[in-house]
Amino acid sequence: MSDNVMVIVSIDTEEDNWYRSRQDVTVKNIGELRRLAAFFDRLGVRPTYFTTYQVATDPQAAGVLREVANDGRGEIAAHLHPWNTPPLSDSMETMTLNLPQEVQAK
Repeated sequence: MSDNVMVIVSIDTEEDNWYRSRQDVTVKNIGELRRLAAFFDRLGVRPTYFTTYQVATDPQAAGVLREVANDGRGEIAAHLHPWNTPPLSDSMETMTLNLPQEVQAK
């Protein structure tokens, strides 16, 4: 049995009022990532923050993500919802894999 154990931690960083919406989307919860990041720092955990379009395009939320991931403390990845990420899908009920490849590539 190996003494090496690897744990992968990923966190979906999404809008507060998570439902399939294009309006009135807020991202105030992202500020709480600072507390979580401090906990991870104590444990020596380097998480991946999967980030939605709304989080990435909000200056304050994006700043928090840069802060909690700086100096190699974490990494930022994409977690895109097709119903509110450009180019917008006509369907509010689909997932990315159901879209035509051309739209996925955009």
